[in-house]
Amino acid sequence: MRMLIHPGFHKTGTTSLQRGADAQREILAPRLRLVLPHHIEPVNFAARRVSVGSNAKRIVAFRAAVAEFAQGIDPIDARPLLVSSEHLCGLLPGRKSVTTYAAAPELLGQMVEVLAGQLPDLPLSIWFTTRAPEAWLQSLYWQLLRSQRLTEGPEQFAEDFRDAAELESIVARVAARLGRHVDVSATRLEECGADPLGPLGVALDRLQVSRAGLRPLVRQNVQPAKAAEDLLALNRSDLDDDALGAAKTALLKRLRRAGRTRTE
Repeated sequence: MRMLIHPGFHKTGTTSLQRGADAQREILAPRLRLVLPHHIEPVNFAARRVSVGSNAKRIVAFRAAVAEFAQGIDPIDARPLLVSSEHLCGLLPGRKSVTTYAAAPELLGQMVEVLAGQLPDLPLSIWFTTRAPEAWLQSLYWQLLRSQRLTEGPEQFAEDFRDAAELESIVARVAARLGRHVDVSATRLEECGADPLGPLGVALDRLQVSRAGLRPLVRQNVQPAKAAEDLLALNRSDLDDDALGAAKTALLKRLRRAGRTRTE
């Protein structure tokens, strides 16, 4: 048995990987054990709390949630195990007080320590998906425009979140935190573009799991072209929160029906 932990990042093809794998769970089941965000929500919740503000009590709670997850892993089952959840790096930057993935090295260090203690013979590796900084910032901006009353223009937003976009530096910090005993690697989303299975294909290859019979992935969380400008205008309007939410929903439905060119 081998375990591959895919802890994100957000906006790097994680949803496409997870939904694509879940939609083909029956095909994958004989070859792979799949753990997605909804399977480990207690772990995700505890990780997000640590990212908002780390203290001893929250670290203990996170370790306890990981330990409970580990207890459910059957060490006799020889199928590889893929754990994919972007929440293992903490809250999405831009939510609450979180502005970077600074909590990721500590979270993953604690997680690996607990797993190694409970499953000492389990070969474990960590694999990230990353993305070019400008593309990642554009996608993050789109996400926050939809979900919050963000009123900053794209240039100011990119300046404010420039550090958050340095995903490779977080990968390097995770690798330094874990030392030589755990393999830590990353693949840029742009490098997965020619693969019909996208990042899921990379994950399967790393676990030496057959792709036979799998359908190509459908891209998820795709941004309609120029929608950010329209959402920004709504966020800057004098609409109350309820009216703003309704206007955003109507706008997005209208854009999808119009079939505008899309970009992630």
